[in-house]
Amino acid sequence: MKQTKMLSMVLLSLMLTACGGDSTGPVINQDNLMNNSNTTSNNDTSHSDSDTTTSIDIDGIYVDVDNNVVMMVDEDTEDGGFVLLDTDDSAVVMNTSHTISGTRMTATGISYLSSSAYSMNMEDSVTLTFYRQSVSFMGVINDQLTSYSLDRNSGSLSLETLDGTYTNSETGDTFSIDVAGNFTINGGCTISGTVYQKKHYYRDDAASVTGCSDATFDRDDYQFILFTLIVGDTNYLVTIADSSVATLWRLMPLEETL
Repeated sequence: MKQTKMLSMVLLSLMLTACGGDSTGPVINQDNLMNNSNTTSNNDTSHSDSDTTTSIDIDGIYVDVDNNVVMMVDEDTEDGGFVLLDTDDSAVVMNTSHTISGTRMTATGISYLSSSAYSMNMEDSVTLTFYRQSVSFMGVINDQLTSYSLDRNSGSLSLETLDGTYTNSETGDTFSIDVAGNFTINGGCTISGTVYQKKHYYRDDAASVTGCSDATFDRDDYQFILFTLIVGDTNYLVTIADSSVATLWRLMPLEETL
């Protein structure tokens, strides 16, 4: 059964692009990253049956640079398990429940939200098969069979490293955060709150959204997540704020202001 979200909103600051021919590693020191024993470069796409073992930590940040797709996985999230951003389609994909068997996650209740469409189908499902440094993603999204191959990325930057104010030169949007996790995002709407670290990313379970051109977006119960990733020599910030009426997300580069 499909449902319709009453209102929706997508904010895209910058398309995710791969740096052609760039084989350099992260430009930040690994000491500035959250603890993550499974960090890798974006060039490791190979896997075999021997890669699939029960000792693999499936949690992490994953990137498909060929299709401009970013995914964050947290197997302990009660109301989901993954969130996927398809920047080519300006879309966010989430799920409502999941089961895990070995290194395979089966997610159901798939929601798809873009600037022009919203669908929620409790019967749709996707399967994520995890390897040491990558994950394959396949299933039905918005009534279409979809597949991606994503590489494991580094854990998010620490709050000590992120501490500061950043401006997107193309949009004028600003993002500020301090070492205590207090943050403010200005651009279209103002999003604010205080994040806490959860594994490889940050959360705020009751972020505030104000000042939107459509006042129905304004509320203080948004589920908010924040994480960073590295593509080539560029660091990116990803934020997603989700409620029953709207989903606001953005992706912006950070390398010029770190």
